[in-house]
Amino acid sequence: SALTYSLTPLSLYYWHKAMFEDYNLKHIYYSALTLMLMSFTFWLFPSFLLFLGVYSVVYMFQLRSKSRTLAFIKNSLLLGLIFVLFAAVTLFPVIFEYSYARVGTDDPSALRNFGNLSGGIWYQFLMIFSWGIYNVWFPRNMFSYASYYFSQAYLIGIFLMYSVIFVGFYLHKKFTKKLSVSSIYTISIVSLVSTFLVSLFLAKGSQPPLGWIFLYLYDNVPFFSVFRTSDMRFGYTIIFSLLVLLLLMSKYYKSFTFAVCLLFIIFLQTPYLFNGVALRGENIESKYVDRVTSFSTSQQELLDYLNSQNNNRFGFILNTPGIYSGAYTTEDMSMYIGSDLVAKYSPLPFIYASNSGWINPDVYAALTENDNALLHNEFPLLYILDRRDISCPNCMIAQIPETWSIAFKNNLYTLYESSIYKPLVYASDTEFSFKVLSPVKVKIRLQSIKDFSTVSLLFGHSRYWKAYILPYSGDLDCNNECPSSISVLDINDFVALSSSPLNIENVKFQGYGNSWKISKEDITSTYSERYYKLNNDNSLDVDVVLYLNTQKYFYYSFIVSLVSIIIMSVYVKFGHKLKYVLFK
Repeated sequence: SALTYSLTPLSLYYWHKAMFEDYNLKHIYYSALTLMLMSFTFWLFPSFLLFLGVYSVVYMFQLRSKSRTLAFIKNSLLLGLIFVLFAAVTLFPVIFEYSYARVGTDDPSALRNFGNLSGGIWYQFLMIFSWGIYNVWFPRNMFSYASYYFSQAYLIGIFLMYSVIFVGFYLHKKFTKKLSVSSIYTISIVSLVSTFLVSLFLAKGSQPPLGWIFLYLYDNVPFFSVFRTSDMRFGYTIIFSLLVLLLLMSKYYKSFTFAVCLLFIIFLQTPYLFNGVALRGENIESKYVDRVTSFSTSQQELLDYLNSQNNNRFGFILNTPGIYSGAYTTEDMSMYIGSDLVAKYSPLPFIYASNSGWINPDVYAALTENDNALLHNEFPLLYILDRRDISCPNCMIAQIPETWSIAFKNNLYTLYESSIYKPLVYASDTEFSFKVLSPVKVKIRLQSIKDFSTVSLLFGHSRYWKAYILPYSGDLDCNNECPSSISVLDINDFVALSSSPLNIENVKFQGYGNSWKISKEDITSTYSERYYKLNNDNSLDVDVVLYLNTQKYFYYSFIVSLVSIIIMSVYVKFGHKLKYVLFK
């Protein structure tokens, strides 16, 4: 995040030069490169793109030059193409996730954050943003900053800052009128004022006036749901617009006068900076709450229990009610707002019965539409966690079957465990063992296949799950489920980029899982002997990897980004010399 913040002024500088000055490939290259670096923090990047869009449209409208408009279109198309190549590594996973996952759908457990805003445009004008103040390692919400936000020093400082800008407007108008010219500064100022006003309007979210416009965009425009925390997203562009306006206005002040004004505004904030209120905020009992908290006694007891269970099984913990982000209470009735802290430190993945996109739609349907699903152990669940630290009257509450027994219980949590465990992977008509190598890769050893074996993977069904045959290694020497060895990056993934999966259809299993019917004849006729082991009884041993191909596509996008940046960098640096050698 800090990198994207720091690149914002430089990115605007190169965008302006690339779009509104004479064609220069270097400027387009630098603009695409800075935009690519900014895209790594995607929750802010769309706000900046909207900022650039408003800035450019207003700027071009003021120029009213056909030749400049055509040049702008040409340059923007070229820059867009280069940017897409540079940023493939960040664009692919984000666009795929927003398209494939059902982000933005109605969900009783997920609040549209902009619906909690108050103060309308007035709070945004005063830059009182709801949460996400990242001036320390941990984000804090606005409530713990109330004594700072509503202090006389803060309000006076804000109005003085606006006064410096408005007086600068007057001095600018007086200066341009005296010279009888329309300065290029005027065009930039009007463009920045426009970005400020648009950001101000969108930052208030669905509040009056005209809040229906934001709601319409949120419900109907693809990817607009990224602005669900509207004041935080557009607060970024509000502050940046004001920052650049201040820099432009400084031209019309004497240096000493401008410095004194800024120093006085800073001086007003000094007590709140020195006593920490403006940096870390403060908690006010029973009134203001914090998003970051230490673990309560009950939370720590639960985590200690989960981490003490030294078994080789890989499975999920189903939470009921299915809420992954909200207002959580602890034993002393204190509260924190945010995502589930316990899930972040659990050795096993948590799942939530919610239709907001955090769970595969087929899995959600299987959980909610079949009352006997839990009873018959149709999911690879190790535990069901009954929670009393959060409530949701409209959420699905899992009915705990009698076959599940209490494994752990304290004031806030009851953890149920089933005596019948369904493993993540199952293979019929053969002996098998498996190891979870990562959330997108599972290695399976199939032994003594005589004709066919149906391999089932109880992750949510996706056409992107593929089955690959590996050279036979014999390194899985455990029975059934081997200890998981989760790794973030495996060099073998890059080696496998050129390999092809088995030409077998991934059939939906039990309404939500994946399954492949693997044939001994297909393997022996397609692969050489190094890919399998033929036993004395004519049965077959083979190693299979189940791989989520979206990870493969991510590696492709990384290669596209890396190669395109290298080629473009070399061309920009040495292209003129190459042209000289070729055409002299």
